[in-house]
Amino acid sequence: MRQDAKAASRFRSLLASERRSADLYAGLAGAATGDRREVLSELSAVERKHAAHWAAKLHELGEPVPAPAAISRARNDHTTNDHTKKEIPQ
Repeated sequence: MRQDAKAASRFRSLLASERRSADLYAGLAGAATGDRREVLSELSAVERKHAAHWAAKLHELGEPVPAPAAISRARNDHTTNDHTKKEIPQ
């Protein structure tokens, strides 16, 4: 695998990871209140900036930037953990 292809693969992986983190923090912020909500929203924004960095790196290589994946949930209830259905502490 040539260097640009290896770099592009790594950048795509990092981009996806940053987007997942941003979505996680945004979801947690949606269930939080007060200072916790503000901090989690700020973390989401930081992760989106990180994602933009990796998207720019892909663009510099002439690689397509993948569209963000749609996140589907069985339940759109931010007060429970979908895997265990236990209450998330606030």
